[in-house]
Amino acid sequence: MMLLYSALGDLYLNISYFQLVIALLFMLISTYYYIYAVTSLRVRRRRPVHRGWRRPPFITVMLPVYNERHVIERLIRACLNFNYPNFEVVILDDSTDPQTIALINRWRGHPRVKIVRRRGRDGYKAGALNNGLRYIDPRSEFIAVFDADNVPPRNALWMLLDGFIDPGVGAVQGCVAHRLNAESIGTAMATDALLLVHYRSIMPARDSVDGLVTIMGSAFMIKRRVLEEIGGFPQDSITEDWNLTLRIYMAGYKVRYLDDLIVEAEGPVTIWDFLRQQMRWAEGTTRDTRKNILRVLRSRRMTLRQKLDFLGQGFYGIYMIMAAVSFVAGLIQTLIGGLIWLVTGLQVNPPLWIQIAMSVLGIYNLMPFTMHMLIGLRREGKSLKWALHGSVLVMLMMPFVAYSAIRGLVAEKGVWIVTPKYGGILVRKLKVKFEVRRKGKSTEPIPAYMQPMIVQKFSRF
Repeated sequence: MMLLYSALGDLYLNISYFQLVIALLFMLISTYYYIYAVTSLRVRRRRPVHRGWRRPPFITVMLPVYNERHVIERLIRACLNFNYPNFEVVILDDSTDPQTIALINRWRGHPRVKIVRRRGRDGYKAGALNNGLRYIDPRSEFIAVFDADNVPPRNALWMLLDGFIDPGVGAVQGCVAHRLNAESIGTAMATDALLLVHYRSIMPARDSVDGLVTIMGSAFMIKRRVLEEIGGFPQDSITEDWNLTLRIYMAGYKVRYLDDLIVEAEGPVTIWDFLRQQMRWAEGTTRDTRKNILRVLRSRRMTLRQKLDFLGQGFYGIYMIMAAVSFVAGLIQTLIGGLIWLVTGLQVNPPLWIQIAMSVLGIYNLMPFTMHMLIGLRREGKSLKWALHGSVLVMLMMPFVAYSAIRGLVAEKGVWIVTPKYGGILVRKLKVKFEVRRKGKSTEPIPAYMQPMIVQKFSRF
Protein backbone atom coordinates (compact mmCIF):
# COMPACT_ATOMS: atom_id res chain seq x y z
CA MET A 1 0.00 0.00 0.00
CA MET A 2 2.83 2.37 0.80
CA LEU A 3 4.27 1.71 -2.65
CA LEU A 4 0.95 2.77 -4.16
CA TYR A 5 0.92 6.00 -2.15
CA SER A 6 4.52 6.66 -3.16
CA ALA A 7 3.65 6.12 -6.84
CA LEU A 8 0.66 8.45 -6.54
CA GLY A 9 2.87 11.06 -4.88
CA ASP A 10 5.39 10.81 -7.72
CA LEU A 11 2.58 11.14 -10.28
CA TYR A 12 1.26 14.18 -8.42
CA LEU A 13 4.68 15.84 -8.58
CA ASN A 14 5.21 14.92 -12.23
CA ILE A 15 1.87 16.52 -13.13
CA SER A 16 3.10 19.71 -11.46
CA TYR A 17 6.21 19.66 -13.66
CA PHE A 18 4.06 18.95 -16.73
CA GLN A 19 1.80 21.91 -16.00
CA LEU A 20 4.84 24.12 -15.48
CA VAL A 21 6.17 23.16 -18.94
CA ILE A 22 2.81 24.04 -20.52
CA ALA A 23 2.76 27.35 -18.63
CA LEU A 24 6.25 28.16 -19.95
CA LEU A 25 5.15 27.39 -23.51
CA PHE A 26 2.15 29.64 -22.98
CA MET A 27 4.53 32.34 -21.77
CA LEU A 28 6.17 32.40 -25.22
CA ILE A 29 2.78 32.71 -26.89
CA SER A 30 1.67 35.35 -24.40
CA THR A 31 4.81 37.40 -25.02
CA TYR A 32 3.96 37.44 -28.73
CA TYR A 33 0.52 38.84 -27.93
CA TYR A 34 1.94 41.28 -25.35
CA ILE A 35 4.06 42.81 -28.11
CA TYR A 36 0.99 43.28 -30.30
CA ALA A 37 -1.02 44.69 -27.40
CA VAL A 38 1.61 47.39 -26.87
CA THR A 39 1.75 47.98 -30.63
CA SER A 40 -2.04 48.27 -30.75
CA LEU A 41 -2.00 50.98 -28.09
CA ARG A 42 0.16 53.11 -30.37
CA VAL A 43 -2.07 52.68 -33.43
CA ARG A 44 -4.14 55.69 -34.37
CA ARG A 45 -7.26 55.30 -36.46
CA ARG A 46 -6.80 56.49 -40.00
CA ARG A 47 -9.16 58.98 -41.53
CA PRO A 48 -10.54 58.01 -44.94
CA VAL A 49 -8.76 59.85 -47.72
CA HIS A 50 -10.26 59.33 -51.13
CA ARG A 51 -7.69 59.01 -53.81
CA GLY A 52 -8.10 61.27 -56.83
CA TRP A 53 -9.10 58.65 -59.39
CA ARG A 54 -9.28 60.12 -62.88
CA ARG A 55 -11.12 57.03 -63.98
CA PRO A 56 -12.63 55.10 -61.06
CA PRO A 57 -12.08 51.40 -61.87
CA PHE A 58 -15.03 49.10 -62.37
CA ILE A 59 -15.84 47.00 -59.29
CA THR A 60 -17.85 43.79 -59.02
CA VAL A 61 -19.67 43.33 -55.70
CA MET A 62 -20.32 39.63 -55.06
CA LEU A 63 -22.98 38.50 -52.58
CA PRO A 64 -22.98 34.75 -51.80
CA VAL A 65 -26.40 33.75 -50.45
CA TYR A 66 -27.87 30.54 -49.04
CA ASN A 67 -31.42 30.59 -47.62
CA GLU A 68 -31.13 33.96 -45.93
CA ARG A 69 -34.60 35.36 -46.43
CA HIS A 70 -34.50 37.65 -43.39
CA VAL A 71 -31.42 39.63 -44.37
CA ILE A 72 -30.87 39.45 -48.11
CA GLU A 73 -32.98 42.45 -49.14
CA ARG A 74 -31.30 44.60 -46.50
CA LEU A 75 -27.92 43.71 -47.99
CA ILE A 76 -28.97 44.31 -51.59
CA ARG A 77 -30.41 47.73 -50.75
CA ALA A 78 -27.25 48.70 -48.88
CA CYS A 79 -25.06 47.70 -51.82
CA LEU A 80 -27.18 49.52 -54.39
CA ASN A 81 -26.89 52.59 -52.19
CA PHE A 82 -23.09 52.79 -52.67
CA ASN A 83 -21.95 56.29 -53.72
CA TYR A 84 -19.49 54.82 -56.20
CA PRO A 85 -20.08 55.36 -59.95
CA ASN A 86 -18.84 52.16 -61.63
CA PHE A 87 -19.97 48.90 -60.08
CA GLU A 88 -22.25 45.91 -60.47
CA VAL A 89 -23.86 43.63 -57.90
CA VAL A 90 -23.68 39.90 -58.60
CA ILE A 91 -25.97 37.84 -56.35
CA LEU A 92 -24.70 34.26 -56.08
CA ASP A 93 -27.84 32.47 -55.00
CA ASP A 94 -27.47 28.85 -53.88
CA SER A 95 -30.77 28.98 -51.99
CA THR A 96 -33.27 26.14 -51.80
CA ASP A 97 -35.81 28.19 -49.83
CA PRO A 98 -38.59 29.42 -52.19
CA GLN A 99 -39.13 32.66 -50.29
CA THR A 100 -35.44 33.62 -50.48
CA ILE A 101 -35.46 32.87 -54.20
CA ALA A 102 -38.60 34.97 -54.68
CA LEU A 103 -37.13 37.92 -52.75
CA ILE A 104 -33.99 37.85 -54.89
CA ASN A 105 -35.99 37.55 -58.12
CA ARG A 106 -37.59 40.93 -57.36
CA TRP A 107 -34.26 42.50 -58.30
CA ARG A 108 -34.07 40.83 -61.67
CA GLY A 109 -33.97 43.50 -64.34
CA HIS A 110 -32.24 46.10 -62.18
CA PRO A 111 -29.49 47.67 -64.31
CA ARG A 112 -26.77 47.00 -61.73
CA VAL A 113 -27.88 43.53 -60.59
CA LYS A 114 -27.02 40.09 -61.93
CA ILE A 115 -28.46 36.91 -60.40
CA VAL A 116 -26.37 33.76 -60.77
CA ARG A 117 -27.65 30.31 -59.83
CA ARG A 118 -26.16 26.88 -60.34
CA ARG A 119 -26.99 23.23 -59.96
CA GLY A 120 -25.67 21.84 -56.73
CA ARG A 121 -23.42 23.50 -54.18
CA ASP A 122 -19.99 22.18 -55.08
CA GLY A 123 -17.36 24.03 -53.05
CA TYR A 124 -20.11 25.86 -51.16
CA LYS A 125 -19.28 29.55 -50.66
CA ALA A 126 -15.95 29.42 -52.52
CA GLY A 127 -17.56 27.39 -55.29
CA ALA A 128 -20.32 29.97 -55.66
CA LEU A 129 -17.75 32.78 -55.83
CA ASN A 130 -15.68 30.96 -58.47
CA ASN A 131 -18.79 30.23 -60.50
CA GLY A 132 -19.79 33.89 -60.29
CA LEU A 133 -16.45 34.98 -61.76
CA ARG A 134 -17.64 33.57 -65.09
CA TYR A 135 -20.44 36.14 -65.25
CA ILE A 136 -18.77 39.35 -64.08
CA ASP A 137 -18.32 42.38 -66.31
CA PRO A 138 -15.12 42.15 -68.44
CA ARG A 139 -14.23 45.68 -67.30
CA SER A 140 -14.09 44.63 -63.65
CA GLU A 141 -10.70 45.25 -61.98
CA PHE A 142 -11.65 44.64 -58.34
CA ILE A 143 -13.88 42.08 -56.59
CA ALA A 144 -15.64 43.00 -53.32
CA VAL A 145 -17.37 40.34 -51.20
CA PHE A 146 -20.04 40.84 -48.53
CA ASP A 147 -21.89 38.19 -46.53
CA ALA A 148 -25.67 38.15 -46.39
CA ASP A 149 -25.89 39.64 -42.88
CA ASN A 150 -23.52 42.55 -43.65
CA VAL A 151 -24.69 46.16 -43.88
CA PRO A 152 -21.89 48.09 -45.61
CA PRO A 153 -21.87 51.92 -45.44
CA ARG A 154 -22.38 54.07 -48.55
CA ASN A 155 -18.68 54.83 -48.98
CA ALA A 156 -17.49 51.24 -48.49
CA LEU A 157 -16.20 50.79 -52.05
CA TRP A 158 -14.29 54.07 -51.99
CA MET A 159 -12.67 53.19 -48.68
CA LEU A 160 -11.71 49.68 -49.76
CA LEU A 161 -10.30 51.05 -52.99
CA ASP A 162 -8.16 53.56 -51.10
CA GLY A 163 -6.38 50.65 -49.45
CA PHE A 164 -4.73 49.79 -52.77
CA ILE A 165 -2.53 52.90 -52.92
CA ASP A 166 0.47 50.64 -52.39
CA PRO A 167 0.87 48.53 -55.58
CA GLY A 168 2.03 45.58 -53.46
CA VAL A 169 -1.39 45.26 -51.84
CA GLY A 170 -3.40 42.36 -53.21
CA ALA A 171 -6.49 42.66 -50.97
CA VAL A 172 -8.02 44.98 -48.39
CA GLN A 173 -10.08 43.89 -45.38
CA GLY A 174 -12.62 46.04 -43.54
CA CYS A 175 -13.75 45.80 -39.92
CA VAL A 176 -16.81 43.60 -39.39
CA ALA A 177 -18.70 44.67 -36.25
CA HIS A 178 -21.19 42.06 -35.06
CA ARG A 179 -23.35 44.64 -33.37
CA LEU A 180 -26.72 44.54 -35.19
CA ASN A 181 -28.28 42.17 -32.66
CA ALA A 182 -25.70 42.48 -29.86
CA GLU A 183 -27.84 44.68 -27.61
CA SER A 184 -30.77 42.24 -27.52
CA ILE A 185 -29.09 38.82 -27.61
CA GLY A 186 -26.53 37.72 -25.04
CA THR A 187 -24.71 35.32 -27.37
CA ALA A 188 -24.35 38.01 -30.01
CA MET A 189 -23.04 40.45 -27.39
CA ALA A 190 -20.44 37.92 -26.24
CA THR A 191 -19.44 37.19 -29.85
CA ASP A 192 -19.02 40.88 -30.56
CA ALA A 193 -16.85 41.34 -27.45
CA LEU A 194 -14.75 38.31 -28.33
CA LEU A 195 -14.17 39.36 -31.93
CA LEU A 196 -13.24 42.89 -30.82
CA VAL A 197 -9.96 41.31 -29.68
CA HIS A 198 -9.18 40.45 -33.29
CA TYR A 199 -10.83 43.26 -35.26
CA ARG A 200 -10.14 46.24 -33.01
CA SER A 201 -6.78 45.36 -31.45
CA ILE A 202 -4.74 42.59 -33.10
CA MET A 203 -5.55 43.36 -36.75
CA PRO A 204 -4.77 47.12 -36.53
CA ALA A 205 -1.51 46.29 -34.78
CA ARG A 206 -0.46 43.76 -37.42
CA ASP A 207 -1.35 46.13 -40.23
CA SER A 208 0.69 48.95 -38.68
CA VAL A 209 3.90 46.87 -38.75
CA ASP A 210 3.29 45.05 -42.07
CA GLY A 211 2.45 41.80 -40.33
CA LEU A 212 0.12 39.14 -41.69
CA VAL A 213 -3.40 40.57 -41.99
CA THR A 214 -6.08 37.94 -42.48
CA ILE A 215 -9.04 38.08 -44.83
CA MET A 216 -12.15 37.37 -42.79
CA GLY A 217 -14.47 36.07 -45.51
CA SER A 218 -16.58 39.21 -45.93
CA ALA A 219 -16.22 42.99 -46.19
CA PHE A 220 -13.06 42.67 -48.29
CA MET A 221 -11.88 43.59 -51.77
CA ILE A 222 -9.29 41.82 -53.92
CA LYS A 223 -7.65 42.72 -57.23
CA ARG A 224 -9.08 40.63 -60.01
CA ARG A 225 -5.69 39.89 -61.57
CA VAL A 226 -4.31 38.78 -58.18
CA LEU A 227 -7.29 36.47 -57.71
CA GLU A 228 -6.73 34.96 -61.13
CA GLU A 229 -3.00 34.62 -60.47
CA ILE A 230 -3.54 32.55 -57.31
CA GLY A 231 -6.18 30.33 -58.92
CA GLY A 232 -9.42 31.85 -57.66
CA PHE A 233 -11.15 31.19 -54.36
CA PRO A 234 -9.94 27.96 -52.68
CA GLN A 235 -12.65 25.30 -52.74
CA ASP A 236 -10.63 22.64 -50.88
CA SER A 237 -11.03 24.30 -47.49
CA ILE A 238 -13.80 24.97 -44.97
CA THR A 239 -12.02 28.22 -44.08
CA GLU A 240 -11.56 29.63 -47.56
CA ASP A 241 -10.71 33.08 -46.17
CA TRP A 242 -7.64 31.86 -44.25
CA ASN A 243 -6.52 29.76 -47.22
CA LEU A 244 -6.98 32.74 -49.53
CA THR A 245 -4.88 34.89 -47.18
CA LEU A 246 -1.99 32.42 -47.33
CA ARG A 247 -2.12 32.23 -51.13
CA ILE A 248 -2.02 36.02 -51.43
CA TYR A 249 1.05 36.33 -49.19
CA MET A 250 2.88 33.39 -50.76
CA ALA A 251 2.31 35.03 -54.16
CA GLY A 252 4.23 38.08 -52.95
CA TYR A 253 1.30 40.39 -52.16
CA LYS A 254 -0.04 41.61 -48.84
CA VAL A 255 -3.39 42.41 -47.26
CA ARG A 256 -4.23 45.81 -45.78
CA TYR A 257 -6.66 46.33 -42.91
CA LEU A 258 -8.98 49.34 -42.61
CA ASP A 259 -10.34 49.76 -39.10
CA ASP A 260 -12.09 52.94 -40.28
CA LEU A 261 -14.40 50.92 -42.51
CA ILE A 262 -17.06 49.55 -40.15
CA VAL A 263 -19.36 46.98 -41.77
CA GLU A 264 -22.12 46.02 -39.35
CA ALA A 265 -23.21 42.39 -39.16
CA GLU A 266 -25.14 39.97 -36.97
CA GLY A 267 -23.71 37.70 -34.30
CA PRO A 268 -24.87 34.10 -33.71
CA VAL A 269 -28.22 33.87 -31.96
CA THR A 270 -27.70 30.73 -29.89
CA ILE A 271 -24.73 29.31 -28.01
CA TRP A 272 -24.75 26.26 -30.26
CA ASP A 273 -24.64 28.44 -33.39
CA PHE A 274 -21.63 30.23 -31.93
CA LEU A 275 -19.84 27.01 -30.98
CA ARG A 276 -20.37 25.44 -34.41
CA GLN A 277 -19.02 28.59 -36.05
CA GLN A 278 -15.94 28.59 -33.82
CA MET A 279 -15.41 24.86 -34.33
CA ARG A 280 -15.40 25.26 -38.11
CA TRP A 281 -12.94 28.13 -37.90
CA ALA A 282 -10.62 26.21 -35.57
CA GLU A 283 -10.73 22.99 -37.59
CA GLY A 284 -10.31 24.63 -40.98
CA THR A 285 -7.61 27.06 -39.85
CA THR A 286 -5.60 24.30 -38.18
CA ARG A 287 -5.89 22.01 -41.20
CA ASP A 288 -4.87 24.73 -43.69
CA THR A 289 -1.96 25.73 -41.45
CA ARG A 290 -0.78 22.13 -41.20
CA LYS A 291 -0.97 21.67 -44.96
CA ASN A 292 0.83 24.92 -45.77
CA ILE A 293 3.35 25.24 -42.94
CA LEU A 294 6.40 24.12 -44.92
CA ARG A 295 5.51 26.24 -47.95
CA VAL A 296 5.01 29.32 -45.78
CA LEU A 297 8.18 28.85 -43.73
CA ARG A 298 10.23 28.29 -46.91
CA SER A 299 8.66 31.21 -48.78
CA ARG A 300 11.08 33.95 -49.74
CA ARG A 301 8.24 36.35 -50.41
CA MET A 302 7.10 36.52 -46.78
CA THR A 303 8.92 38.33 -44.00
CA LEU A 304 9.89 36.72 -40.69
CA ARG A 305 7.19 38.77 -38.93
CA GLN A 306 4.53 37.50 -41.32
CA LYS A 307 5.66 33.91 -40.76
CA LEU A 308 5.43 34.38 -36.99
CA ASP A 309 1.94 35.83 -37.44
CA PHE A 310 1.06 32.80 -39.57
CA LEU A 311 2.04 30.50 -36.70
CA GLY A 312 0.33 32.69 -34.11
CA GLN A 313 -2.93 32.85 -36.03
CA GLY A 314 -2.88 29.42 -37.64
CA PHE A 315 -2.29 27.38 -34.52
CA TYR A 316 -4.58 29.20 -32.09
CA GLY A 317 -6.52 25.94 -31.81
CA ILE A 318 -3.36 24.28 -30.49
CA TYR A 319 -3.32 26.77 -27.63
CA MET A 320 -6.83 25.63 -26.72
CA ILE A 321 -5.62 22.01 -26.77
CA MET A 322 -2.78 22.93 -24.42
CA ALA A 323 -5.19 24.76 -22.10
CA ALA A 324 -7.64 21.84 -22.10
CA VAL A 325 -4.87 19.31 -21.40
CA SER A 326 -3.52 21.45 -18.57
CA PHE A 327 -7.02 21.75 -17.10
CA VAL A 328 -7.59 17.97 -17.22
CA ALA A 329 -4.14 17.38 -15.69
CA GLY A 330 -5.07 19.77 -12.87
CA LEU A 331 -8.28 17.82 -12.20
CA ILE A 332 -6.36 14.54 -12.07
CA GLN A 333 -3.81 16.10 -9.73
CA THR A 334 -6.58 17.34 -7.45
CA LEU A 335 -8.20 13.90 -7.36
CA ILE A 336 -4.88 12.25 -6.51
CA GLY A 337 -4.18 14.76 -3.76
CA GLY A 338 -7.68 14.29 -2.36
CA LEU A 339 -7.34 10.49 -2.41
CA ILE A 340 -4.02 10.58 -0.55
CA TRP A 341 -5.49 12.97 2.04
CA LEU A 342 -8.60 10.82 2.58
CA VAL A 343 -6.62 7.63 3.10
CA THR A 344 -3.52 8.87 4.94
CA GLY A 345 -4.54 12.25 6.31
CA LEU A 346 -1.49 13.80 4.65
CA GLN A 347 -1.88 16.94 2.53
CA VAL A 348 0.19 16.84 -0.65
CA ASN A 349 1.28 20.10 -2.33
CA PRO A 350 3.74 20.89 -5.12
CA PRO A 351 7.07 22.40 -4.05
CA LEU A 352 6.79 26.04 -3.01
CA TRP A 353 8.86 27.26 -5.96
CA ILE A 354 6.49 25.55 -8.40
CA GLN A 355 3.48 27.12 -6.67
CA ILE A 356 5.03 30.59 -6.93
CA ALA A 357 6.11 30.05 -10.55
CA MET A 358 2.65 28.80 -11.58
CA SER A 359 0.95 31.78 -9.89
CA VAL A 360 3.21 34.28 -11.66
CA LEU A 361 2.91 32.52 -15.03
CA GLY A 362 -0.86 32.21 -14.64
CA ILE A 363 -1.25 35.97 -14.23
CA TYR A 364 1.26 36.67 -17.01
CA ASN A 365 -0.52 34.35 -19.45
CA LEU A 366 -3.99 35.72 -18.76
CA MET A 367 -3.11 39.37 -19.24
CA PRO A 368 -2.60 39.60 -23.04
CA PHE A 369 -6.16 38.49 -23.84
CA THR A 370 -7.49 40.89 -21.20
CA MET A 371 -5.41 43.74 -22.61
CA HIS A 372 -6.57 43.16 -26.19
CA MET A 373 -10.22 42.96 -25.13
CA LEU A 374 -9.98 46.16 -23.08
CA ILE A 375 -8.32 47.92 -26.03
CA GLY A 376 -11.14 46.77 -28.31
CA LEU A 377 -13.83 47.82 -25.83
CA ARG A 378 -12.24 51.24 -25.38
CA ARG A 379 -12.17 51.83 -29.14
CA GLU A 380 -15.83 50.82 -29.36
CA GLY A 381 -16.82 52.79 -26.28
CA LYS A 382 -18.34 49.73 -24.60
CA SER A 383 -18.59 48.81 -20.93
CA LEU A 384 -16.93 45.99 -19.01
CA LYS A 385 -20.22 44.05 -19.20
CA TRP A 386 -19.21 43.09 -22.74
CA ALA A 387 -15.84 41.84 -21.50
CA LEU A 388 -17.59 39.61 -18.95
CA HIS A 389 -19.78 38.07 -21.65
CA GLY A 390 -16.79 37.50 -23.93
CA SER A 391 -14.67 35.92 -21.17
CA VAL A 392 -17.42 33.46 -20.25
CA LEU A 393 -17.74 32.48 -23.91
CA VAL A 394 -13.98 31.85 -24.19
CA MET A 395 -14.09 29.40 -21.28
CA LEU A 396 -17.16 27.70 -22.71
CA MET A 397 -15.71 27.25 -26.19
CA MET A 398 -12.30 25.93 -25.04
CA PRO A 399 -13.05 22.16 -25.14
CA PHE A 400 -15.01 22.45 -28.40
CA VAL A 401 -12.28 24.42 -30.15
CA ALA A 402 -9.65 22.01 -28.79
CA TYR A 403 -11.57 19.05 -30.23
CA SER A 404 -11.93 20.80 -33.60
CA ALA A 405 -8.23 21.66 -33.67
CA ILE A 406 -7.41 17.99 -33.14
CA ARG A 407 -9.64 17.17 -36.08
CA GLY A 408 -7.78 19.76 -38.12
CA LEU A 409 -4.49 18.06 -37.24
CA VAL A 410 -5.52 14.50 -38.07
CA ALA A 411 -8.57 14.55 -40.36
CA GLU A 412 -8.58 15.33 -44.07
CA LYS A 413 -12.32 16.03 -44.32
CA GLY A 414 -14.13 19.05 -43.01
CA VAL A 415 -17.73 19.99 -42.28
CA TRP A 416 -19.22 23.12 -43.80
CA ILE A 417 -21.47 25.10 -41.46
CA VAL A 418 -23.81 27.96 -42.29
CA THR A 419 -24.73 30.13 -39.31
CA PRO A 420 -28.46 31.03 -39.41
CA LYS A 421 -29.31 34.74 -39.68
CA TYR A 422 -32.65 36.07 -38.48
CA GLY A 423 -32.57 39.77 -39.33
CA GLY A 424 -35.22 41.70 -37.43
CA ILE A 425 -37.06 38.65 -36.13
CA LEU A 426 -37.38 38.57 -32.35
CA VAL A 427 -35.52 35.49 -31.26
CA ARG A 428 -37.67 35.00 -28.17
CA LYS A 429 -40.76 34.71 -30.36
CA LEU A 430 -38.93 32.30 -32.62
CA LYS A 431 -38.03 30.10 -29.65
CA VAL A 432 -41.63 30.15 -28.45
CA LYS A 433 -42.73 28.88 -31.85
CA PHE A 434 -40.22 26.06 -31.66
CA GLU A 435 -41.42 25.13 -28.16
CA VAL A 436 -45.07 25.12 -29.22
CA ARG A 437 -44.30 22.83 -32.13
CA ARG A 438 -42.12 20.50 -30.04
CA LYS A 439 -44.97 20.06 -27.52
CA GLY A 440 -47.32 18.99 -30.25
CA LYS A 441 -49.58 22.02 -30.16
CA SER A 442 -49.08 22.58 -33.85
CA THR A 443 -48.75 20.12 -36.72
CA GLU A 444 -47.20 22.71 -39.01
CA PRO A 445 -43.66 21.59 -39.97
CA ILE A 446 -40.74 23.79 -39.00
CA PRO A 447 -39.41 25.52 -42.15
CA ALA A 448 -35.98 24.46 -43.26
CA TYR A 449 -34.64 28.00 -43.02
CA MET A 450 -35.43 28.10 -39.27
CA GLN A 451 -33.59 24.87 -38.60
CA PRO A 452 -29.81 24.86 -38.23
CA MET A 453 -28.58 25.20 -41.79
CA ILE A 454 -25.69 22.83 -41.55
CA VAL A 455 -24.05 19.60 -42.03
CA GLN A 456 -22.89 18.92 -45.49
CA LYS A 457 -19.55 17.20 -45.81
CA PHE A 458 -17.03 17.83 -48.51
CA SER A 459 -16.28 14.77 -50.55
CA ARG A 460 -13.26 16.34 -52.21
CA PHE A 461 -10.99 16.88 -49.20
